[in-house]
Amino acid sequence: MLCFLLMGCFGLSGNYLFLLLILCVMPGSLGIIWFVLWMTLVSSSPDRSHRITEAERLFISKCLDSADTQVIVLRLLAMSQLYHCIVAVVQC
Repeated sequence: MLCFLLMGCFGLSGNYLFLLLILCVMPGSLGIIWFVLWMTLVSSSPDRSHRITEAERLFISKCLDSADTQVIVLRLLAMSQLYHCIVAVVQC
């Protein structure tokens, strides 16, 4: 959203070099930074994570073993005000 706003502002002023920077370089750089952070901070399972305590690890493992986890998550999502706000903004 920010890129589109800046694109309009700088496109009207005639500064197309900065427009190219916003459209090509900035999103690519942010994507690379995001990828590096994701690969260093995220684990594929709770058992491999070094950032959570043993109690948290046991709680997550117990919840993942439960068969009703997807139903609970979908119910929480359906009742979330933030989810409804995001849907409304995207649809409008």
